[in-house]
Amino acid sequence: MAHKNETPATVIYLHIPKTAGSTLHAIHNQIYAPEQVLHLKGDPHIDTAVAQFKQLSNKAKQSIRLLTGHIEYGLHEWLPQPATYFTILRDPIERVLSYYYFILRTPDHPRHEEMTGRQTSIADFAKHILGHNNQTRFLAGTWLEDLPCTAKTLSLAKQHILQDFSVVGLSEQFDTTLLLLKHQFNWPRLPYYRSRNVTKNRPNRQQLDDQTLAIIHKTQAYDLELYAFAQKQFEERVRQMRFPFWLSRIQHQLHQRTYPSLEKIRRVSVRHWIRQQWQKRGIIG
Repeated sequence: MAHKNETPATVIYLHIPKTAGSTLHAIHNQIYAPEQVLHLKGDPHIDTAVAQFKQLSNKAKQSIRLLTGHIEYGLHEWLPQPATYFTILRDPIERVLSYYYFILRTPDHPRHEEMTGRQTSIADFAKHILGHNNQTRFLAGTWLEDLPCTAKTLSLAKQHILQDFSVVGLSEQFDTTLLLLKHQFNWPRLPYYRSRNVTKNRPNRQQLDDQTLAIIHKTQAYDLELYAFAQKQFEERVRQMRFPFWLSRIQHQLHQRTYPSLEKIRRVSVRHWIRQQWQKRGIIG
């Protein structure tokens, strides 16, 4: 693995579902050239794509700057060059709610008909469909094998964070996470982005009954502990950042706020210029 303060030859992004990954992928598309990215895809299973990646030649693997997808820890072992990881975690309760309502409102999702047909409750979704402690199993490298999550799994996930992850961001701190990624990987100025694949108009945790909330806590207990651990690491790292980081944060926030208005003005100005040219040529009156 590459040292955390170095720019690695390959960045491996573990995209845990419903953790702002779709938005981040749109940003990646503006930072990396298409030939530099290998996005492993599989719906609902990614085993085939991972197996195909492992069979690539070393020459093909060496051209990968960004390896991404719903993939778990461990793929660095199949790369001939140094690599480092990053991921984004999400508050486990919010993730359960977001995922549940996303499936209900997405007719082409593989589990949509099953859940709507059975009128699956949030509690049943957490117990039988979502999977227990998936964020922990992703980072421990035990998700694809569908191994049960234990205290040892949690310990392994924490160890990987400390040793092999350049950044572990938080969905709830997405802008700051982006700036940490920019700083870590020497990305150019961050492009304007809109949040994608957002589950809208869903109930929040305050509307859950005590029994449902207790079931979520039970099925995501290790994820809750992992998130608290990562949150502490994240906040400490942000506190240690120097003035240029905070200046770039202000610049990024201003860019996000002003870009839509400036783009609208630019489009209006271009249309006005075209109209003037057409009028000069008598194309329009």
